[in-house]
Amino acid sequence: MKKNFLTLTSLFGFVAVQGQRLPQDTSLSSYSNQTNIQALRSITLTNGFYIPAPAPGKTVTMSITGFQNLVSTPTAGQNYILTKTFRSPGVTLATLNAQRTIGDENQSIQYFDGLGRPSQTVQLMASPTYKDIVQHIEYDGFGRESTKYLAYGEKSGNGSFRASAKSTQSDFYKDGVGWDAAAVKTPNPYAVTVFENSPLNRVQQQGAPGSPWQPSANR
Repeated sequence: MKKNFLTLTSLFGFVAVQGQRLPQDTSLSSYSNQTNIQALRSITLTNGFYIPAPAPGKTVTMSITGFQNLVSTPTAGQNYILTKTFRSPGVTLATLNAQRTIGDENQSIQYFDGLGRPSQTVQLMASPTYKDIVQHIEYDGFGRESTKYLAYGEKSGNGSFRASAKSTQSDFYKDGVGWDAAAVKTPNPYAVTVFENSPLNRVQQQGAPGSPWQPSANR
């Protein structure tokens, strides 16, 4: 009895395809006689898609090739600490800086200002579309972090310092402007702490992200 197979595989790691740049997501509505269908993250077969019975000995393979290679270029003119978290075994001193995929290695870059205070945190290629997740950090005139900003998704992924992080973060959460439809929009994507006017820095009011949660002095 003749049997025809449709093979679905998942390859965890980076697969290089000669002369071809793989799409992140692929959606197919019809079959075009391909024998090997690949994507980085997902393959969606829509209604009406079908594969005719292939010739004897012929198979059609669909595979999720896994993760993109890390592209890490921290800003050289900034003070920073680069932290690497390895997700696969076998890393040695000799292979510490070898090229890896986002599935095998995660990187976090903490930038510091001239006083040694954290000024920005960048999670390299940490979003679902392999873009950086950035958190802006700011201090008031007394050196206090009186406003804590939500992290936001950048439009690129390279680990660099974003000088315009504050305004970009505002745009990310702004209705009609933000580029991530899944992110809840708010004109106040930050938490404000109101301190008493005293060297003791005691907290009088504590806000949270979102318009309803702003301290009374900020409404």
